[in-house]
Amino acid sequence: MSWACPYCGNPQASPDVCLHCGRNPSAPRRICPTCKMMTPKSERACWHCGGVFTSELSWKIPVVILVIVVSAILQFVIRGMH
Repeated sequence: MSWACPYCGNPQASPDVCLHCGRNPSAPRRICPTCKMMTPKSERACWHCGGVFTSELSWKIPVVILVIVVSAILQFVIRGMH
């Protein structure tokens, strides 16, 4: 069975490793927002255009910290009322 690598487009016969780019074709992937090409999720930059990906945690960490601080303040205020 022949198919093409989702990253480089090279025709392949093995689903385990691309013989051209060396990537695992079944690994989780994402689309580069700059060039719209497929890139493995584990890579920090696009192999095609060099665009750097931002972390998916970049917005979550400040939100978690804010929730912890607000809950601590509310707990202090509620205990002060009694």
